[in-house]
Amino acid sequence: MPDKYDLTRVLDLEEEAKLLEYLAKHDIRDHVAAMFGLKAGLRIGELLQLQVRDLTVTDQVTHELLLRKATTKRHKQRWIPLNAELRQSIKNLIRWKKAKGESLDPEAPLLCNLKGDRPYGSRDYQRHLQAAGWKVLGRRIIPHDLRHTFATRLMRKGNIRALQELLGHTKLEYTQLYTHPNRQDLKDLVGP
Repeated sequence: MPDKYDLTRVLDLEEEAKLLEYLAKHDIRDHVAAMFGLKAGLRIGELLQLQVRDLTVTDQVTHELLLRKATTKRHKQRWIPLNAELRQSIKNLIRWKKAKGESLDPEAPLLCNLKGDRPYGSRDYQRHLQAAGWKVLGRRIIPHDLRHTFATRLMRKGNIRALQELLGHTKLEYTQLYTHPNRQDLKDLVGP
């Protein structure tokens, strides 16, 4: 299966930092959504179906996310570890929701529209992320670029089978489409 993904769409660390900083200043929902793409590799459909119960236990943010069968593309549940940076973003979002008076009922959507009366829409998030990408990086960024960035970075750490599980792929060849080695990766592989 040929790799048709444009490598330049994978964010480097500097671009990621700029994008996240901009989103954090402008809309906490977009910031948290981007964090889920960059730090957990979630698909947009999985992200926007998250409920408060998926991430909190007795008002504490969990260290792992269990994606329910109903929310995943292949209807197969999977565990996603949440790093400290993502957990902090989730805590900030929950404080923000509480201050706005948004529902924190277990079945409430984690991300809501600005009025807080409906789940956050995928088109809204895509539009906001694209606008942020143009504003901060001078290029179009889509949610799937964040998932590719996550996968490419984890690939550099090694275990492609673990990455396959995190991404929820049934076949290893699908996971390979998400990994984009660059020239430095090739040099590191060969050695000095």
